[in-house]
Amino acid sequence: MPVQEIPEEESSIGIPDAAYEMIKEGIDELIAKLPERQREVITLCVLNDLSPAVVAQRLQIKEESVKRYIKAAANNLKKSINESSEEVTA
Repeated sequence: MPVQEIPEEESSIGIPDAAYEMIKEGIDELIAKLPERQREVITLCVLNDLSPAVVAQRLQIKEESVKRYIKAAANNLKKSINESSEEVTA
């Protein structure tokens, strides 16, 4: 198996662009499986780096609701990752 060269270009967080794109695609696939409101909150809070307070204002919901959506989404993402890793090892 030939050794792959790591590309010279890096993302803003220091990961080679090719690896960053693969990671991003995997994350996008997992997030796409979330229920709509969880997906929306995770996208705004995590991917767009907005605070729960700002997201609550934007979505016109309580900040506590935003925090609950984050927790539920985190649990769903963990479950999806565990299911995916079980499929790979099976």
